Amino acid sequence: MKTMNTFAIIRSLTGFDGTVDISSMDRNTVKEFVRCLGHGRALIAALEAEAVTRLTEIDCASMAEFALAGDARLAPGQARAIVQRAETISAIPRLGAALEDGVITPEHVDAIARGMKKLGEKSHLLVACQDRLLAEASFLTVPRFAKFVENLAGSLDQQSENDRFDHQRRTTQLKMWEDHRTGMIKLAGQFDPERGSRLWTILDGAVEGIFHSPIAVDAGTGVEANDHRRALALCHLVEAGADESILNGPTLTGTGPQPQNFFENPDSIIDMGLGNVGGRVNTEIVVTIDLQTLLNGLHTGSVRRDVNGVDLPVDVIRRMACDADLIPMVLNGDGKVIDVGRAKRLATRRQRRAIFAMHDTCAAPHCGVKVKHCVPHHIDWWESGGGTDLDNLVPLCSRHHHMVHEGGWSLSMDDCRVVTLTRPEESA
Repeated sequence: MKTMNTFAIIRSLTGFDGTVDISSMDRNTVKEFVRCLGHGRALIAALEAEAVTRLTEIDCASMAEFALAGDARLAPGQARAIVQRAETISAIPRLGAALEDGVITPEHVDAIARGMKKLGEKSHLLVACQDRLLAEASFLTVPRFAKFVENLAGSLDQQSENDRFDHQRRTTQLKMWEDHRTGMIKLAGQFDPERGSRLWTILDGAVEGIFHSPIAVDAGTGVEANDHRRALALCHLVEAGADESILNGPTLTGTGPQPQNFFENPDSIIDMGLGNVGGRVNTEIVVTIDLQTLLNGLHTGSVRRDVNGVDLPVDVIRRMACDADLIPMVLNGDGKVIDVGRAKRLATRRQRRAIFAMHDTCAAPHCGVKVKHCVPHHIDWWESGGGTDLDNLVPLCSRHHHMVHEGGWSLSMDDCRVVTLTRPEESA
């Protein structure tokens, strides 16, 4: 690649010579300008990767990383990611050309790097799929492409997913220490997807119980109210467990029978209650999985997530499906869940589950708010005769709900549940 001054690159791509007033641009001009900047960013990333490759040839990868951290003043994690990006481009040179042309973004390359790392010694299997990777990367957004690469890597080596999950289970941990500066007890941990999904659901249910209880929540400055409630909920659950001798007694001394697995038997946690919170903890876990994955294992379009967006291994879902507290939502080939009719104005519990199964986030284009934080919205409003059925319901976050109801924006949805959001002046 013929290198050139960074500013010259940006100028050549955008036509920006330093005299253009961005504040005076209209919408279409700004959008085109941003697109060109994205192309420039991709080109700079390609140049960066080429420079790192040359530094690696002269010295080594660790020296290239050191140079990025020192000379380019990047954080160690950023420097390491750029070195990995350069190594990925070296393995698949066509990625560098696609970056230069602005067809893909640096984050698309990073997604492939993670897939190769996941496969380890079998990374050549992913390299062999470079035609498909480039084709998908040219039109998929980064989050969707990352999911595609993850599923593709899993389908190339089905065993790798189970090996990864086994590693996650063995590295599940929780650390506790006293911060002598503040006098606070601190916790930090990590959990495998199955235990983590259960814990997340249990604590969210407890937070909901506290929210609707008479318990006063007086969170300090800078502390989110729900984070405060979550801490209270954890304390209540652990104390209740200790009272029931689930977490103490001779079974923890190493003699006698092994203790009951706290996360694999949520019924024991439900039986604890929440002390004086006055509610029961909901441990019902909804897992969405497509029929092909359930029957045959991973494929590139696999869906196998809980309501928090956590991916669970297929074998784990199959096992958890025997649990009365797990509700599998199986999608057909079109990604749809059965309709439940027009009976009420408010979506039923079953409809809400179906919406969770068909959407990861708010249905508004490019909105990343998780679906669990959204509310079902009637595309054709109830007041205008719209039915409460799945073909007329989409999840919207608070901001987009206000945009539709108070801001005059309109929604439409096609047969694939792809939503279009139209500005008031465009729909007039």
